[in-house]
Amino acid sequence: MMSSLFFFDLIFLLPLFIIGGVCFYTDIKYGKIFNKWIKIGLLWGVFFYILLFFYNSFFLFQASNTQYLIDVTINVLIAFFVGYFIWRFGLWSAGDAKFFALCSLLLPLKFYSKSYLSYFPSFNLLVNLFVPILVALTISALLSGIEEVYKKRHELKIKKLLNIKKLFSSFKIFAPKVFSMILSYIFIFILFKGLDFFKKNVPEVGSLFNPLTLFLLIFVFYSFISKIEPKIKWIRYVINGASVIYCSFLLFSGKIEIFTLILRQALILMVLVTFFRQTLNFYIEKKEVIKIKIDELKRGNVLSHYDTSIILKYLKGKEKEKDFGKIRAEGLNEKQVQIIKDLFVEKHYSKISIYKTFPFAPFMLLSVIISILTRSSIIASLMLKL
Repeated sequence: MMSSLFFFDLIFLLPLFIIGGVCFYTDIKYGKIFNKWIKIGLLWGVFFYILLFFYNSFFLFQASNTQYLIDVTINVLIAFFVGYFIWRFGLWSAGDAKFFALCSLLLPLKFYSKSYLSYFPSFNLLVNLFVPILVALTISALLSGIEEVYKKRHELKIKKLLNIKKLFSSFKIFAPKVFSMILSYIFIFILFKGLDFFKKNVPEVGSLFNPLTLFLLIFVFYSFISKIEPKIKWIRYVINGASVIYCSFLLFSGKIEIFTLILRQALILMVLVTFFRQTLNFYIEKKEVIKIKIDELKRGNVLSHYDTSIILKYLKGKEKEKDFGKIRAEGLNEKQVQIIKDLFVEKHYSKISIYKTFPFAPFMLLSVIISILTRSSIIASLMLKL
């Protein structure tokens, strides 16, 4: 029985590591994952699962195998939609989303056994993917910041620091923004309080929502709100209104302690998440941005945030924003490249800033290896040891 289980694992793990190795190479060398390799892996996985279905239906007659196939199907479908959502959110390219779905298909469910989330066990893959990425980026960002401060230590004198007028002017500008941020975190805190339901009624889900996982979820959720807020104006009124109403209810009903607790936790989260985001943004802008000649711009390049804002502002003034379309996580398309080249010739610019491509495939392969070794997620494993 053990040998058959091992053989079943190899049927899926071998192609997973072969295709994963190829994607590792192409993502590093060319900055993309080619669809043909995803298709090969998909066809391989679907073929053997169909084979298992017929073999079980006509020879084994084991209900557990049928349930296993149902669980795999549900997991892969959820992984596909989650990957699509993350792509739409702009955190990775379409190729990365497909590769994640493929890993969810080919990695046997037994390798999630110590931290199994019903319906979507591949959530462990996401945790094992993003935690190492965030840790690596944070360490690099902090080292980069220390290096930057050391280089400019002679410039960091006390001059201009006591300019009261500028400080007061800055306070008037940023005070409303800070207040709005506090309301946003209170709103997020209220939403995540609903997770208490899962902790009490769905233990396997509730166990995933430890402090580290919650921090990551809040970080992503706040980033999502910040991104859609400029496009959906009314969402700010909904968030602020809901937060004010809830806080007012707590105050008028005499629940001062709960209000104080929520406010304190919201402020702590705001400081932590803001520091985390600013550190990463500083690192990305300083170390992950390169300047290239306009003639060298090509499909797949990802424009820096600053140059993107300039281009979109200019195109909006000329009513060409719709022709340009939306910039996806995988970068510019051919039409957008040509529009930018025409625009920069007209504006007499010679260079443009782009982000270095970030290879997700190596981290995705690392996530698979971590899942196989721990049969869990990094966070769940750490929490068990604490």
